[in-house]
Amino acid sequence: MTYEEEFEKIILKLEEHRKRTSKDRLTRVTFTDNTFTKLRIQSVISILLQLQDDGKILKVVDAYQELGSFDPYDHPKPDNYDDVDIIIVELNENYDLWYEKYLSDKLSDIEYMEHASVAVIYEALLDLQEAVQLDGGHEVEVRLLSLKHRFPHLLPRDGNYANIYFHSREQAFKYLLRNGVILKLDQYADRQHFDIVKAKLSISKLIEYMSRAEKAYNKAYEDKPADKVVKVGPIWDDSFHWIAKVIYSFGTYGQILFNSEDRAHIFRVLTEKRGYWATMNALQGKNSDDYVSKAISEIRGRLPADAKDHIEIISSKIDDLIEKPTSGSAYRLRITL
Repeated sequence: MTYEEEFEKIILKLEEHRKRTSKDRLTRVTFTDNTFTKLRIQSVISILLQLQDDGKILKVVDAYQELGSFDPYDHPKPDNYDDVDIIIVELNENYDLWYEKYLSDKLSDIEYMEHASVAVIYEALLDLQEAVQLDGGHEVEVRLLSLKHRFPHLLPRDGNYANIYFHSREQAFKYLLRNGVILKLDQYADRQHFDIVKAKLSISKLIEYMSRAEKAYNKAYEDKPADKVVKVGPIWDDSFHWIAKVIYSFGTYGQILFNSEDRAHIFRVLTEKRGYWATMNALQGKNSDDYVSKAISEIRGRLPADAKDHIEIISSKIDDLIEKPTSGSAYRLRITL
């Protein structure tokens, strides 16, 4: 689990307790080694101390070891929580404003951005990384108008190309400046009148954001639904229902009475699928494939007269529009109203 993931878990717990606390009362939250499944108490304590010392949003009010060979009243010193099993913190008046800013900052995280925004930031990072690799050092220059056009889908196809693309690139570099990847940012025009971005970089932040941007960019493509033919689901009539264990009603089309629980089981599985495929394994119960096939043939013949014009029990061996199971035979109810 990364530091960011650990941090988020702790903030979520603080916020849950804050919501449950009356406005006029201080929020107290207890953390133990069992508070989180994969997050140990020492990691929790280190983050809580950061929120106390740097964030100024809470105060550690108690910390002690669980009952055992140690005296529970022998509390550790405020600067030494190495052997602590339980820690209690109290949120102060700064918390609510801090949490609002935390949410605002989180929304601007690259992981939460739309695909186009991720792509333009990723492109800027790739340009900066290439400049570092070619020139060395942490002060580099890149063209504002990228010559590589790594992501052609970012380029508008109308006459506003230059203005739109320049603006998005400028925003990307400013974003990297706000987030500490770029420490100092300047812009000038060279002899050929190309706009040049001059940046002093934090190499560690560049590497971090390269990794985050790559993951966010790839995830956006994975999440993007592929172009598929729209599939229409089977028709079903909600008036169809079971009256008893062995009696099924087709609404205005009549009823069917089953003379055995095994046959009733087969038809129940079919109706529960509501027009989708029921596999042979599901239909069998304790019976054989041959029994199921013969039982379905008998049920077809015993459907109410009015129902036979609207209801069919079809096999997956028959060509049908509804997607079939990948292996084995199956049956479904096909309804035409």
